[in-house]
Amino acid sequence: MSGKTVFLFLCVMLLIPGEAYCQKAPADGVQTEYYESGKIRGESQYKDGELHGVTKLYYENGFLQEEAHYYKGQRHGITRKYYTNGLLSERTFYRYGKIHGVPFIFKYGDIDPSRHGSGQGQENNQEENYNVILKVVPEAQASSDRATLKRIENILNDRINFASIPNCTLKVEENQIQVRMKSLLTWEDITIFLTTPGVLLFKSVEEDPETIQANKTKLAENYEWLPDDSEQLLVKKEAWLTLSAVESAEIAINSQDQSFVLLKLPREKARILAQVTQDLVGHKTALVLDQTLLSVWDIKAPVVNGQVRIENESFSEDMKRCLFGIIKNPPLPVPLEIMPEEM
Repeated sequence: MSGKTVFLFLCVMLLIPGEAYCQKAPADGVQTEYYESGKIRGESQYKDGELHGVTKLYYENGFLQEEAHYYKGQRHGITRKYYTNGLLSERTFYRYGKIHGVPFIFKYGDIDPSRHGSGQGQENNQEENYNVILKVVPEAQASSDRATLKRIENILNDRINFASIPNCTLKVEENQIQVRMKSLLTWEDITIFLTTPGVLLFKSVEEDPETIQANKTKLAENYEWLPDDSEQLLVKKEAWLTLSAVESAEIAINSQDQSFVLLKLPREKARILAQVTQDLVGHKTALVLDQTLLSVWDIKAPVVNGQVRIENESFSEDMKRCLFGIIKNPPLPVPLEIMPEEM
């Protein structure tokens, strides 16, 4: 903790149907708004009197309406908006209060191609300078020290080396890591590459139309929606295989001259893979890196050789190398948050 007093402000509810507001925002802490019904309307984090951190708005039915990240009063990072049934409607990236790149618009599970970026890095094909700070998230700071930061630095340096990113330097300073990078990667890719813990999850994709439709109205506790480039996927929340280390990994080329990441699983994980895929022949599995959908795997036969292919045409070649660097190395010991370097 920073040593500052953190206040939790509750709202004064006015007699406006379905609405409530807070008369005063905290200098440091969390501002919580409520509907007249008593249900939470929104939660916002403040620092030095400005929005700083995660802000969430909710529909009165309890579903998330919007989740935005702020830095010193400006939107910075990913903003996600949702429909009233919980499905993702829009995903936009901001840098210092301005939209960065092309917003992704989802129409009831289908992305609008006219607003869909190519996934091939910066639109002008020019490298961009990124000067950012990495910090351990507040809830994990108590169990972290300089040795933890040094371990994180070593893991990230290994990721950088395996991803073959030449113009990137890391430096541990007090309770944070300074990163300077020049790359074609988008801000979303940079965020994934530097902050994702690095745990690969195998989750079953729900394919029954009635179950999918029912969860569009009300999401069951054992399911979750994952945004894909072409659709929303309903998957089982609990992974049938969790992978935090691999025996080997390489970037290979398929028969269409497209690159993919090929993983060789450790013996015990390979045994589970063979056993479960025997029961899942004819079904699909989502390969998820923490909260990022990497690939949808159509299982056509039991996998007895312990190998898994990660293929996704929407990823740039740079991002495929980044995924290789993440999966090849150990996961981060604690979650990280990313923010621009203070000038």
